[in-house]
Amino acid sequence: MMGYVRIQGGVVVELIPASDLPISDRYHAEYVATLTPLDGPPPQIGSTALQAEDGGWSFGAPERLATDLLAAKVAELDAACAATILGGFRSSALGSLHAYPSNETDQINLMGSVTASLLPGLADGWTTPFWCRDMAGAWAFRDHDAVQIQAVGADGKAHVVACQTLLAALAEEAASASDDTALAAIVWPEVA
Repeated sequence: MMGYVRIQGGVVVELIPASDLPISDRYHAEYVATLTPLDGPPPQIGSTALQAEDGGWSFGAPERLATDLLAAKVAELDAACAATILGGFRSSALGSLHAYPSNETDQINLMGSVTASLLPGLADGWTTPFWCRDMAGAWAFRDHDAVQIQAVGADGKAHVVACQTLLAALAEEAASASDDTALAAIVWPEVA
């Protein structure tokens, strides 16, 4: 398998390259359900997609200008989504709102902390330190107990899924934009 495509309204709106990591480990299940596996060469974004009686897909050549504009818009939205995912999230796991970093290393560290909190035989009073910023702006390596770090992990996952869901909706909106002006008006929202 060479990868996946997301088809909206009979048009290819996103290409997902193949990876050693299964698609179900890279994206939320609801998002994966919107993808179609590719067995041949990938089409261009903006290509028309026709499903054959045998369940396979064929892809027509896109209109060049529309394809370039749609591809640029989807790439813009994808980059904004990635930046938002990596830009941090908030959690009230410590009893008050704190900001948590979420670059790739932070996400790996959080997964490790959550995993450690779930191991059998956890010592009474177990805690793990994790970087976070209070709303006054003070960063610190604050201790989190098992319930707190699991809540942070759940909030971090919810942040990623919300970003992916928004990306899917905006890419679908872009694919069905009526003209270039409507396409240009589709933007990733500013993060507060």
